[in-house]
Amino acid sequence: MQTALPISQPIFLRMPHSYPLDGLQLVKLQQDNPDVVLKLAQQNSLEILEHRFSFYEQGNFPLKLSGLTHPIFSEIHALNQELHLEFDDREEVRIQMGVIRLISKLTAKLITSFMNWATKHKLGEVYGENGEYHLQHPEKKEQHLRKIPDVSYISYSTASEEEQDSWESFLPIPPNMALEIVSAKYSLATELKKMQNVWMPVGVGVGIVVCPFSEKIYIFENGKQGYRQQSIYQDFTHPQLPKYKDNFGKYLKKKK
Repeated sequence: MQTALPISQPIFLRMPHSYPLDGLQLVKLQQDNPDVVLKLAQQNSLEILEHRFSFYEQGNFPLKLSGLTHPIFSEIHALNQELHLEFDDREEVRIQMGVIRLISKLTAKLITSFMNWATKHKLGEVYGENGEYHLQHPEKKEQHLRKIPDVSYISYSTASEEEQDSWESFLPIPPNMALEIVSAKYSLATELKKMQNVWMPVGVGVGIVVCPFSEKIYIFENGKQGYRQQSIYQDFTHPQLPKYKDNFGKYLKKKK
């Protein structure tokens, strides 16, 4: 007998007064987001419930908000700091769910691995899963992206230690390396698309998608189409990350 997945708790998204909610607006939002159930909640909030997919298995999903702009997203972000939200000027917010213990452990181990490497060789700064990038849209110069990779690295040759220390808020330039960890069973395609269509076009040198479910690493390189892949249990190295070497598979419970 197949074990039923736990039903995820509703997500409450508080909205600013610049985006007022009422019955008519709810009808439009529900039409734009048929895969979830939306309800009005107190204090100009949206209650988001599972419908056509499991939050637990999907890992992250977009919520279409007609009329959403970057200033309004900034207000939403400030009101919902407990949520992991991303925005790319397409009138939608991408909501990232919490992760299972294995993914949390893997994320922490990879951040530590890259931190130890960069510190030992004095090559640059490594940023964790709360490091938010504000970047110019690669095609629409008047628009901006707000994205948060699981791990990223900016070399001192790209921006000196003094320059990086001067950044008081968000990260203003694309990283030399962006790494995303597939955090849910059915989200590999989403993470590959994000790396291909977002991170690489903004100027990332090497993009890495680590999937503990397929047990593979997917490697993107600036100026090259598509990606190459290798086993997660094979040592990972890359010329753009000099002297870095680690076996990501050793951080999984399953050994090979």
